[in-house]
Amino acid sequence: MRIGRRSEATSEMSFSTISDIAFLLIIFFMVTSSFIVSEGFHLVLPDKSQKPVITPRNQVLVLSLTDKGIVSADDRKLSDQEIEPFLSKTYLAGLKKSVLLQTGEETPYGRVVKIIELVKAAGFSALSLRMGQ
Repeated sequence: MRIGRRSEATSEMSFSTISDIAFLLIIFFMVTSSFIVSEGFHLVLPDKSQKPVITPRNQVLVLSLTDKGIVSADDRKLSDQEIEPFLSKTYLAGLKKSVLLQTGEETPYGRVVKIIELVKAAGFSALSLRMGQ
């Protein structure tokens, strides 16, 4: 009588089941995860089909923000405490209809956002940005 050898276990592994499980886990986490969408700026971009609105220079308040965070309005330097009252006073006087914010290329983003918020809080609805000057 001949005794047969038992087959030895192979070291090969089937990856088809592992890939199926990984794929199912990816789908599960995609379905169950929630995406948080934070609100940003509400921008009204100009329509290309319409002619651009040209505002006279004397109706534009020019705010300059340097890379060091120094704010000046129409060539007058403003401290952080003076910015908000100056913007409110200018808006209420009705002399300026829009604001042009000039920033440097290295100006901190948070500082630019703070100035934009102050401009909006003062009541201005027209704001233009110019970078790199």
